[in-house]
This record gives sequence, structure tokens and C-alpha cells, in this order.
Amino acid sequence: MTKLMAAELSEYLKIAKTVMTTGNYAAVILISYTGMRARETTALHWSDVDFERKRIMVMRTAIETVGGH
Repeated sequence: MTKLMAAELSEYLKIAKTVMTTGNYAAVILISYTGMRARETTALHWSDVDFERKRIMVMRTAIETVGGH
């Protein structure tokens, strides 16, 4: 795992915003600011997000199989 300093993360996110699709960029932001793993982010459902309490419940992880995810 690579850890970035605040200035490095800021620069990375600035560049990522220009080259990534909106969905991928949103996932990178979520991973960057929460510490979630990429596969946890991929497995999120809207029901896992509590906007009122500002919480995300990590209930599952995505796994890759021969047939897909």
C-alpha cells in the first residue's frame, strides 16, 4: 500500500478528476478519504449509506471469480 502526503494526494486527485470517469473518480475519492479497500467500495449498496448520520456501513466485499464478480 502506498501512502501519500496531503500535497501528493491533492495533486493526484486533481489529475484523476481530469482523466477518470465520474464513477471511478467518486470511488477514488471515497477510498482516499475513508480508508476503505477498493473491493469494499465496489460492493457498496445505497442501503449501506446513512446520509443523516454521515456513515457508511461496510457489510461485504467484492470477490473476483472465473465467472465475474
